[in-house]
Amino acid sequence: MDMFKSLLDATYAKVFYHTLKQVKNNHDAADITQNTFFKALIHLNKVKKPASLQPWLFTICNNEIKQFYRNQGKIPAHQEPHVAENYEELYTAIELLTGTQRQIVLLKYFGGYTMQELAVVLSISPSTVKSRLYEARQTLKRHLNTPGLKPSLQKERRNTLMATLNLCAIGAETIPCMSLHAQKQLLECARGNMKFNPNVLAELANIPSGQKFMDACSGKLSYEELLHILACCDDSLLYRLGGIQFGTWRNAIGNPFLEDIMKLYKTGGYVDSIEPIIYVKSIRETCEWYKKYLNWSDGTTDDCDEIDKWGHAAISPYAPGGTHNNFGHFKGFHLRCGGTGEITNSRFFIFVSGLVGLRADIVERGWDKISEITHNAWGTKSFSLTDINGFVMEFCEWSC
Repeated sequence: MDMFKSLLDATYAKVFYHTLKQVKNNHDAADITQNTFFKALIHLNKVKKPASLQPWLFTICNNEIKQFYRNQGKIPAHQEPHVAENYEELYTAIELLTGTQRQIVLLKYFGGYTMQELAVVLSISPSTVKSRLYEARQTLKRHLNTPGLKPSLQKERRNTLMATLNLCAIGAETIPCMSLHAQKQLLECARGNMKFNPNVLAELANIPSGQKFMDACSGKLSYEELLHILACCDDSLLYRLGGIQFGTWRNAIGNPFLEDIMKLYKTGGYVDSIEPIIYVKSIRETCEWYKKYLNWSDGTTDDCDEIDKWGHAAISPYAPGGTHNNFGHFKGFHLRCGGTGEITNSRFFIFVSGLVGLRADIVERGWDKISEITHNAWGTKSFSLTDINGFVMEFCEWSC
């Protein structure tokens, strides 16, 4: 997180003005800048060399600008200028409060907590809650009546971004410490934009970073905020929270929560396994050889006379009862008809989730040595990609 804050300090103005030159609008430029840093935070661990950070950041920024122009056909919901201005002044005045005053105002007026609930959350008496809330309101009035309070857009957005990044960091430290039951309740609270229920509050009270987390979110999270936090967590937590049994992104298809996380990651696809393909003269003879001498099974074709017509088989030394029993955990290799008798024209199956999005992303990045998507007889859809050295990879996804 410290490295990211340093990157933010060094590049925020550069990214903002770079974007502003493209979109010619302060608010749009600020939104794109914020999205850029969110994406950078999620994928920061992919950058191995510090010298690559700024070029990588501007690549993300340029992709966000392209996405902005692709969305131009949509009509955004704009606030009236005087409403937005009033909110900026209010937020600035709240930031000028002391930590205790700011906390109680946010919990009461943004989190929707009652006086009794505030007393429990803050471990103080209801009368103390009332007096602190009164003091905070009086201080707010003085700040709002102060001339020249209006902040600059850049400073306001940067402060908002830093607060959100801080929330992501504290949330990613806190939520994994909660029980699965409480995590699911937290997800339901966020979906309904509701304040945390008593079970969530009770668990947070017993986690060292729980109070910091409460302070950062004011006891309430939007669904989008929770997604940003979870995108910074370990994949295994996401699988458990999504209720899937096997830890691959393939199982996320059709799961609304996990698909929302996938959209936020926005990588286009997730690699589940990489499996070699060997081209042979006869699949049947090859399968028989492996069965006879090594007792390795193709799983489905012991008695099939038309296996060469199918054009495909899978050899697995670990699944004598059938390779499909290990769906998602296949270990072995694939056979295809068309070989010369020597292994000189092999390739890889790269099994992924999100095949269509992955291909679209590759094309958008400018690589044209790529085939159209085809549907195969054995239940997959795939496309082939030729790399810079002429090596062919086949990206594949199960259709069923």
